[in-house]
Amino acid sequence: MPDRALRTFDPPHAVEVMVFEVRSDTVDGWLEADHEIWTLPESERFEFYVDKDVWVSPGTEWTRVTLVITWSDEAAWKAIDPDWVAAQQEFFDEVVGADTYRLVHEAHEVRARYRVRSFR
Repeated sequence: MPDRALRTFDPPHAVEVMVFEVRSDTVDGWLEADHEIWTLPESERFEFYVDKDVWVSPGTEWTRVTLVITWSDEAAWKAIDPDWVAAQQEFFDEVVGADTYRLVHEAHEVRARYRVRSFR
């Protein structure tokens, strides 16, 4: 078993949480596109990008996908160029089809979330 450790984050990391419903028959391709179009470019472009978890709750017609993205600098995250985001979103929609998913909740827009500790 790997060594596990408790980490404390000071300053705390900002946490972005987005919940999507994805057509169940397209979820594998959707997840791959998310990784290629969002995860890799963000991790390479933004030094304040920390990590990302993807949680899946399978369903018959729709699968719920929760993305949990951690940023070390909240102000820098919030200042990401909206034109870059829009271009990535447009490309993502072209690849997966805008009708194959829907955003159902952005928890970080309702109330700020911060990671202060992690045990892994």
